[in-house]
Amino acid sequence: MFLLMLLFLVSTVIGVSAAFDPNLPADQLQYFYNQFPRLAPLNYNFTADCWGFQNNCRQPYSNLSCNGDFSGWANSVAEAERVFDSAADFGYVRDRRRELNEYCTNVNGNGNKQQSSLRCSKHLQFCEGRNIVINLQDIKDKVYTENLRYKMDVLKPGDVTLNCDFDTERFSEDLDYMSPLQSWAPELRNIRESSSPMDSNTCDIIFTKPVIIMKLDAYVNMYHHFCDFLNLYISLFVRPVKDGRAMFSTDNQVIIWENYHYKSNFASMWSAFTDQPLLNLQNLAGKKICMRKVTFPLLPRMMYGLYYNTPLIPACQNSGLFTAFSQFILHRLQIPMQPIKRKIRVTLLARNTKYRRILNEDSLVKMLQNDYSVQLARFDHRTDFKKQLETIRNTDLLVGIHGAGLTHLLFLPSWAAVLELYNCGDPGCYSDLARLRGVKYATWEDDTKLRSEEADPRQPYKGLAHQKFMNYRFDEVEFKRIVDNLAEQIREDDRYTEAQNQQFSMNSEKEALKTERPEL
Repeated sequence: MFLLMLLFLVSTVIGVSAAFDPNLPADQLQYFYNQFPRLAPLNYNFTADCWGFQNNCRQPYSNLSCNGDFSGWANSVAEAERVFDSAADFGYVRDRRRELNEYCTNVNGNGNKQQSSLRCSKHLQFCEGRNIVINLQDIKDKVYTENLRYKMDVLKPGDVTLNCDFDTERFSEDLDYMSPLQSWAPELRNIRESSSPMDSNTCDIIFTKPVIIMKLDAYVNMYHHFCDFLNLYISLFVRPVKDGRAMFSTDNQVIIWENYHYKSNFASMWSAFTDQPLLNLQNLAGKKICMRKVTFPLLPRMMYGLYYNTPLIPACQNSGLFTAFSQFILHRLQIPMQPIKRKIRVTLLARNTKYRRILNEDSLVKMLQNDYSVQLARFDHRTDFKKQLETIRNTDLLVGIHGAGLTHLLFLPSWAAVLELYNCGDPGCYSDLARLRGVKYATWEDDTKLRSEEADPRQPYKGLAHQKFMNYRFDEVEFKRIVDNLAEQIREDDRYTEAQNQQFSMNSEKEALKTERPEL
């Protein structure tokens, strides 16, 4: 016992401590410890590996590539890669960090621990601050009588206060994106200076844990809601932190900036970011809340944001930022990876909806059963989302018609492929998402080999929009041809071959062990 105490005292004196576990996927630990070397294990083998947003990063996490026709966007492969990196990879993080502007003057200049700080990127698309007060006393009745979602007048002037010399003129220049899901201008335009201390006399609630305030897109729709989660993840990198233990910490409080009770089939996603119950405006109405640290993350519908309506350079793919997000979520939600099979695993997403149903899905499945390991996935609000992710993580080829369910492609293995059976006149949506994730993609090309059937003759849509309100039958031979082409691309992928070889090697070792020791 005395020896253990002596070792503890010595390690404390010389600054040696146990390694910090950031709860990241194994292949991301190297990048974390290289960024925060003081948190690494003793005698750690540091490398030049870096996320990609740091200055002079030579060995980034990303493995993006540009091959094909990107004319009009770039004049060389190197330029195309820079464009893609800045728009959709860790270069996007780098650019947002470079934009950060402090609006409180003389921060820490007088050693006042009560002094506020507010740093934002351009157009107030991301902000983070210290010692900020938000007065929600005047919405005490509104939260029960009005829908405050996407409202820009939840707060009035003076409802947000900072204890600092605030540069109002410079701040006003960034109030140009006055839109609920494009910036934090609707809320932060109400900032005023105050010298009142943050204490129990001023505050009804003092959040000592870091606070994250979220404005959400439609959280019944996977495509839109995962814009929220992706931008929250990106914000963890944009937010400057001195102590690496805080970077991916779940010890924070998330506040949903609306008065509806949050209910979503994707609710388990929040456990990757916080270990606290979610709060909303109804929980806090009538109170003045004081926050020691607060983050206003990047938003889901920003101009030139990710990934909704992102103008994406053609012929470039495989964003390390999207790969990192995918692996982060699968790790934090503890989604298991099952043994790979000898046959390529095909999952066909069946829609339990009125529109865009695959009318001959059973025939399509039957067409593949001899050559592939096939399953029909009927995901809906009753299907546990972690079970959905387990299905997708263990899929090699994902098939589905245009719809939010194809957002599952974010969590496919790196060698996988996506067949969007029919894009319904919206060719860029999921082909771009597949490019961002770095998975293979194909869609139906011969319209003479599919047949559309009216789902509801009373629906009012015409033209391209009408295609999303039909149901479809697909030629089985053509379907098999497209699947076979994608399957061949998967087989030729070195990552798939390596995963197969590893699995078969493990199986061989197990069989050999059973021969030597039959009792096993």
